[in-house]
Amino acid sequence: MLGAGLVSGCGRQKSTASGPQPRSGKKTGASAPAPHPLSWSGPITLDTPRPAGTPGIDETACPSTSLCVATGGIGQEATFNPTAPGLPAAVIIDDSAGFDAVACASSKQCTAVDGNGREVTFNPITPGTPNPVMIEQGVPMDVACPSVTQCTAVGTNGREATFNPTAPGAPAAVIIDGNDELAAVACPSASECIAVDNVGREVMFNPTAPGTPKRVMVAAGENLTGVACPSATQCTAVDLAGEEVTFNPIAPGTPNPAVMDYDKQLNAVACPSASECVTVDNVGREVTFNPTAPGFPAPVTISGSRPPLGAVACSSVSECVVLDNSGSAFVGHR
Repeated sequence: MLGAGLVSGCGRQKSTASGPQPRSGKKTGASAPAPHPLSWSGPITLDTPRPAGTPGIDETACPSTSLCVATGGIGQEATFNPTAPGLPAAVIIDDSAGFDAVACASSKQCTAVDGNGREVTFNPITPGTPNPVMIEQGVPMDVACPSVTQCTAVGTNGREATFNPTAPGAPAAVIIDGNDELAAVACPSASECIAVDNVGREVMFNPTAPGTPKRVMVAAGENLTGVACPSATQCTAVDLAGEEVTFNPIAPGTPNPAVMDYDKQLNAVACPSASECVTVDNVGREVTFNPTAPGFPAPVTISGSRPPLGAVACSSVSECVVLDNSGSAFVGHR
């Protein structure tokens, strides 16, 4: 999930099955030098203690190079320094539902959304016992926070809900994509958000006045799982067919999806710059590529991870964090 500025996270669909085969005829993009590969270390165990058989931590946001926040399926959060993690301990901050996504507008303010349609805003350094607040009568799939006073959540029923995380009140959810599932959202500014859905469309809207935004097909027939927007005029989405598609949300035209990871699911994406994105798949690999000229990047297996990889966040072009299915984090540096 990706907000603006410091926030470099992901939006994704949780799944462990093999993805559909990319359709024939799709080009892989012009050949171009790929970003220098990241070197991965880990695992960092995040959700200890956790009752056996319960969902683990599987979402993350990194508002700075020295602070990352991860949230999970039993309402827990774990805060850690990716460069010196020590032994981070998970803390329950929502004891009635698991979290589906998290975004951090600053190093002292993060907002997570849960499976009951609520948001929980907390200070990751001292989380305490924050109060969950209902924001969406549905299932939020992702959240982006372009500022400390504005967050936008999207969900399975095609709706968005924009709220002030410091004083959420009772925000009104607005339908922006019919009944289709909105899997991920990125907000490069407080007046621009881009959501992607399960049939290959993107929806650009002003979260303060969404109206009835236009839905544009950018990857026909594909289930988009994540989106990241390093600027107001460039976004990259990934799908369950192992493809990425990069487009200008203001004038998307008919962008050409490119195969990044043949016959694998891409579950999340982060773009720390306009010339670098990192995506993760369902078999324990990451792919680093230049979205403006993706070429033929080589997937890299993250040693020691337990597939699928469900989340990625990049605080800079030199540091990314990936989470696996066991509640462990891996740190990539260059």
